[in-house]
Amino acid sequence: MLEPTSRRRLSRALITGAAALSCLVTGVGPLSGTAHAAPSGLPPAPVRPAVTEIGFLSAETAPAAATPAPAATPTGSAAPAGTLMVEARTGGPALAVRSEPSAAASSLRGIADGARFPVECRVPGEWTRGTVRTTGSWLRVDGGGYVPDAHVVRPAPVGRCAPALPAAGVPVPAPVPAAAPAQAAVPAPSPAMAPSPSPAPVPSPSPAPAPVAAAPAAGAAPAPAVVPGTPAEFIRQVGPAARQSMRATGVPASVTLAQAILESGWGRSKLSTRDRNYFGIKCFGGPAGRAEGCRDYPTTECGSGGCGKTTASFRTYRTAADSFADHGDFLASNSRYRAAFAHSRNPDRFAQEIAKAGYATDPAYPGKLIGLMGAHDLYRYDR
Repeated sequence: MLEPTSRRRLSRALITGAAALSCLVTGVGPLSGTAHAAPSGLPPAPVRPAVTEIGFLSAETAPAAATPAPAATPTGSAAPAGTLMVEARTGGPALAVRSEPSAAASSLRGIADGARFPVECRVPGEWTRGTVRTTGSWLRVDGGGYVPDAHVVRPAPVGRCAPALPAAGVPVPAPVPAAAPAQAAVPAPSPAMAPSPSPAPVPSPSPAPAPVAAAPAAGAAPAPAVVPGTPAEFIRQVGPAARQSMRATGVPASVTLAQAILESGWGRSKLSTRDRNYFGIKCFGGPAGRAEGCRDYPTTECGSGGCGKTTASFRTYRTAADSFADHGDFLASNSRYRAAFAHSRNPDRFAQEIAKAGYATDPAYPGKLIGLMGAHDLYRYDR
C-alpha cells in the first residue's frame, strides 16, 4: 500500500501528463473526418467531406453533371438540293422566265424584282445587257424555264448545264441495236461470229433508221448512212456536211447543225428518214434547187392568232448531202436572208436574223437554235 505522500505524487504526475496530452492534441487540430468541441458560444465545426474508396468526391461536394449543349442546327441554304438561291435584280419590272434562253421566247411566268429563287445551272443564250452585267449566259430555273444572268445577283458562280438533252419537244434517238447492219466504219466481225444478214429496212411503228444515202454529188461532204444512235453520233456524222456548206455559202456550220437537229428531231422525223429533208424546206410551186420532188406532210404553223395544225408541201432529196447543200444555197440565194450574212462570224446573231426574216413561224425559234448551239458546243464546227 502506497504512502499518502506517494499517492499524492502519483496523482499530481497523472494530472500533469493529461494536461500535456490535451495541449498536444489542440495544437495539431482535429483529424480528418472527426468533430471536436468548438470554443464556448460557437457551433461545432463542420465535418470535412470524406473521399470515397474509388477516388471521386462524395455526392455532397461533387459538381453537378454538366448539361450537354444542344446539337447545332444545320444552317444550309433553303434552296432545293442541287440548286443555288439567287436574287432577281431588274430595277422595277418583274423578271420574265422564258421557255428558251432568248428574249424572243415565250414568257412562262414572272419573278418580282428583289425576289429570291433557285436556279440549277447556266446555258449559253442571247446576249443581254442587264442591271447587273452584260452576258450571253442564261440560268435554268428550278421548275422550268430560263432567265438572263444579266439580271441576277448570285452568291457564287453557276455551273454549266450538262449537254445531254435536246431542246424541248425534240425526240432523242434511241440507241442503235447491236444487231443493226454493219456500216463501213464498223470493224468486220471475228471469224467466230457469223455476220447477221442485212435485209432491206422493213417499216415498223417504232422510229426507223434513215435510209442509206446514195453516193453524194462530186465535192459534197459525205452524208450519214443511217441515223446515229445518240445526239453526239448524229452531230459527228453530219458535221462534215455542215462545214462543206459553210465553205460554199458562208452559212455558219453551227447554225446549220442546230437547224438540222431542231427541224429533223435528230434525224428521226419522217420527213428526214423518208425524204432526206433535214431542214423543213418547203416546195413553192414545185421542186427547186437540189430537190428531186415534193411531198405533203402535216405541220404546225404559228401566226398572230396562235399556232395550229395544217398541211404543207416539202422538198424531197436523193441524199442527205443534197439536203445540206440545198439548205446553204436556199439561204444564200434568197434576198430575204441577206441581212443575216452580215453576221456570218456571229452564229447567234445569224440565227436571230434568219428567224426574223421568216425562216420559221415559231417565235421561240432563235432561242432554240442558240440553246442547241451552246448545249452541244456546235460552235466548234465553225472553226
